[in-house]
Amino acid sequence: MGKMNLSRRKFVMLGGATAASAALVGLAGCGSNNASSSASNSTSKAKTVESDLASMSWDDVLAEAKGQTVTFLAWGSSGADPFVQQWWDKLAEDVKSKYDVTIKYSEFDQAEYAKITTDLQNGTDATYDMFWYTGAMTAPIRAAGKGVFGNSWVEKLDNYQYLDPNNNYVTFDGAAATDGEEAPFQGLNPSLVYSADLWDHKLAWNATEGGKKGLPSNFTELAAWTAANPGKFSYMDLTGAGSFHGLFFLKAILAELTSDGAGGWKAVYDESDNASTRRKKIEDNIEQWYTWSMSSQASEQAFYEKADYLWAYLRELAPNLLQGDGGPAYMATAPDMMQRVIAGDLACTFTTCTSVSERVAAAPDSYMKNPAIYMLQTSVGAWDYSVIMSNAKAKAAAMVVANEMLDPSQQAIAFQTTGNGYNVDYDKLNSSQKKEFDDVIKAMGTLSPSTEEIAQQSYTDKFGVVAQWIPTGWAQRVQATA
Repeated sequence: MGKMNLSRRKFVMLGGATAASAALVGLAGCGSNNASSSASNSTSKAKTVESDLASMSWDDVLAEAKGQTVTFLAWGSSGADPFVQQWWDKLAEDVKSKYDVTIKYSEFDQAEYAKITTDLQNGTDATYDMFWYTGAMTAPIRAAGKGVFGNSWVEKLDNYQYLDPNNNYVTFDGAAATDGEEAPFQGLNPSLVYSADLWDHKLAWNATEGGKKGLPSNFTELAAWTAANPGKFSYMDLTGAGSFHGLFFLKAILAELTSDGAGGWKAVYDESDNASTRRKKIEDNIEQWYTWSMSSQASEQAFYEKADYLWAYLRELAPNLLQGDGGPAYMATAPDMMQRVIAGDLACTFTTCTSVSERVAAAPDSYMKNPAIYMLQTSVGAWDYSVIMSNAKAKAAAMVVANEMLDPSQQAIAFQTTGNGYNVDYDKLNSSQKKEFDDVIKAMGTLSPSTEEIAQQSYTDKFGVVAQWIPTGWAQRVQATA
């Protein structure tokens, strides 16, 4: 999930609980003037999300949710990221004031996450009504059987209208089809942060203008750029704490390049291709990897051979990367890499934030002087989803929370506050909602990629099981050969 995420549709307060109806049935006795009549009161059962979602209106969902408390396992809700926590707090305030729904957060960690499957195995009520993380975290729960709430509940959300149902991230979470059971709400769009005093990504990779040098826009250019600027680039150690960022980087290379048939690499597109043709070829390359990963031919060893061009490309980069004792200095974490940029050793560092404006404003000394951000032509990111558990006690309220997370105005607030990408389709917004996004993007300036970059250069991760083999392959085929 990735993007300028400021557009959120304002929720309209929908009133009225579903009234129970009483029916009087008159029974007349035949053939007697003294026949008695009797009446029986029949009270219909109120609809519930659990049993009647298909026939419920959004008003019905709101009525059931009123007064409920949602237990929500949410990363960053207790200080892991103060900017994310700020938005979680705002979300809780809004759903309480608008819908009388209370959110009770718990910080995401592996021990708490394990309670989700333990509850399912024990047949007990859910400790957490809902949780969020990437699609990869959802897969084992869905694999456990009826672990997540179904009934295509996402399509029943009032704000589903602002999603593009044809967009890959709406239908596929990076590991499996969402089946209307996972509501996307933010995206991670890998980008590069650099000092605009020294570099300019709008210049050609080999150009110099006004004392600034150009930056590469794709991986073919990156290979040439690192050779022309030795020591100014590195990436994360795929076996260490920074593997999160490093894996995104290698997935993008896997998507944009292919084998040249002679043990080397080449781009999947031709230089003469226009932007749309290039995008189609990159998308097709990602799709063929996914298809292969689901086939009987897929195995870890087979992947190492099929991905020979990835290892060849990275081995070509290696001597031109920042060097340490005995070889390339692969970075431990993004903050470590940032310090090397601040020191002038490296030209840029990685981020998965679509915008770093709030973060720079809050801690300018943690960034290089005059920071700017841009995306390479191929940026393979990830999407975060809210998921409701099948054994949740407050399913209606959980739907209300998921719906609010997709409100265009709430999306704008989240984008501005956290810097993570938005999920609403800009083209589906009305003029005032678009202006809200436009104002936020304008305020971010060079600290967010343009809407064009985000739309044209972001790709959905569909590598499936392949992703889990990349780190070991890198360690064996690249790191060990340096």
